[in-house]
Amino acid sequence: MEKSCFIIGDIGGHVDELYAELVRAGADPNTLLLPENVSVIQVGDLIDRGPESLACVELARDAWRVNSGRYIQLAGNHELNYLAENFVFVQNTPATAVEAVISLAEEGAFYVAAGIGNDWLVTHAGVTRGFWKALGGPDVERSVVALNSAWGTKGVHAALVKPGSMLTGKKGDFSAGPFWAEAGHELYASWLGHPMPFSQAHGHNSAYWWDRGIWSAGDGVAALCVKDEVTRRVEFRSGVGEEVIVGLDPGLGKYAGVRFEPLCVEGTAYTKGPTIRPLG
Repeated sequence: MEKSCFIIGDIGGHVDELYAELVRAGADPNTLLLPENVSVIQVGDLIDRGPESLACVELARDAWRVNSGRYIQLAGNHELNYLAENFVFVQNTPATAVEAVISLAEEGAFYVAAGIGNDWLVTHAGVTRGFWKALGGPDVERSVVALNSAWGTKGVHAALVKPGSMLTGKKGDFSAGPFWAEAGHELYASWLGHPMPFSQAHGHNSAYWWDRGIWSAGDGVAALCVKDEVTRRVEFRSGVGEEVIVGLDPGLGKYAGVRFEPLCVEGTAYTKGPTIRPLG
């Protein structure tokens, strides 16, 4: 039986969208149980923007509990805001949702990274070429272990959570961490003209601004991107090799109401190494 992994992009406080994506992946509408040959990775940013942050965390918790390792929950920068030691940016997250995020982390549900075979690496914002080189240039499996092990580890945790241009305002930081790398100007630009060791899927933000209808990337990067307005995905190739980086942030704001789809990749999702534990 062919194994399939569905990768779900940023949900941002819209529980109906998360539920619909799980059902699209084959989850039972009542129990959330996935078919035996299906696994799911959700890239983080369950909370904020939309009105149902608590419900999103609770739904993710239910899917995680019932699927015995076949539902993998990554943390995004919005969850990071409440799990790291320093509060980074202000959001009007309901206290109940913050408590649910912390509780779910204490249960061991959140990871930094997941893999699909040795072909795909999945993180919230993607791994830049500079960050990958700093890790020692590992393959997917070793990257997953290294990224998860970096959480809370002296000397490498700071690099893991290093902000990019979204906080600093300075574009082109090719070592921005996998919670914060900006897609067009940092993640994709860092790999431009270089062979990529594996394919990646990420959320966090899109190199194409769906609401404005414009690229948020330099001309050289944008020329190597393909957008799909039906699935709200962007694919980038570096110009060297066939590996691809796929951006999955559908750009949900205060209101949802847009159509998007998870990315389906052949193989079984896995993650290795420590989970994210609350540090605050």
